[in-house]
Amino acid sequence: MKRLIIIFIICLLLPACAYNGALNSSAYSPLNNPDKIPVTVALGGGGKVMPIQQGAQGMSFDIGTKDAVMGASQKVLNNAFSRIGTSCVDSQYIAEPSFRLSFADMNGWTGRYSYDSDLCLLFYRCGQDGVIAEHCDRQRLDFNPTPANTILSFITGLSLFTLAPITMPIITQIAGANAVETGNQTLGRSFDIIQTDIIRNRNKFVTPPNEGIPAAISHSGRTNKDGCHWDHKTGTYHCH
Repeated sequence: MKRLIIIFIICLLLPACAYNGALNSSAYSPLNNPDKIPVTVALGGGGKVMPIQQGAQGMSFDIGTKDAVMGASQKVLNNAFSRIGTSCVDSQYIAEPSFRLSFADMNGWTGRYSYDSDLCLLFYRCGQDGVIAEHCDRQRLDFNPTPANTILSFITGLSLFTLAPITMPIITQIAGANAVETGNQTLGRSFDIIQTDIIRNRNKFVTPPNEGIPAAISHSGRTNKDGCHWDHKTGTYHCH
């Protein structure tokens, strides 16, 4: 009981028992794309981007994700589409990012925790209801604290049980830093997959609703039954 009280007091006095950090907001570099989709897209507000907040074995983690997800989303849009707007006032589509981390599994023998990260870019056509394109990726993240525990025990020559007030804050910082690094790598892989999927399905964006006329044939003299077509130079759908 005394040991638990000491740990509790130290964790209150030393914020090291709780890791507070954020994913890198500028680390992501998008894949090269020379053939951009000729429409105008604006980035949404990111209301569905959730932070990583987990707690286990006397440790708690609060890792910010919104700046990193929003920054990487903007880079993907800049790389995939020919024009970027600010809202539906000057854009044809709104791209709304979402991100969440959910618990998947725990191995009691090894101490490994597994999580699933779900990242999406949901596209809405301005003036219409409902999602017109959904590009998502799921990654499995495995965290195994055992090596950190073993190393710290070996260095001190004493058990973690005895030195918990000292080692627990250190382990928390190691685990938090590893979680941030893993999160940065995971987001990079997911955004690469999502951008590739967006470009592969470009016809979702360059084909007018309920029409089968792609943007590439606009201003070629071909219009639909209503005398309308896409202007591939301006990215607008208009009628004559």
